[in-house]
Amino acid sequence: MNHGIDLDYYTLYSQDLTGIEDLAIYFSTHQIHTHDLEVKLDIPQSGHIGVEIPISYIVTNWGLEHESDIEALLYIDGELVNTTTF
Repeated sequence: MNHGIDLDYYTLYSQDLTGIEDLAIYFSTHQIHTHDLEVKLDIPQSGHIGVEIPISYIVTNWGLEHESDIEALLYIDGELVNTTTF
């Protein structure tokens, strides 16, 4: 997007922008893949020694294919503490 600094190049819009006060253009290089899973951990920011804390995770399928029988392994300090199959 040209912010008016370079006079040889400019941003051309094919629509009437009358009345628009805020304009944002989002450019993404993200490609949709056949198999694309995202795992997010939900954990407390702090805990106490010897007290169990809840840890959960959410798996989101961003891919084109339905996924099943996906195994998620959770390690803490190199030790396997949980296995869940989605």
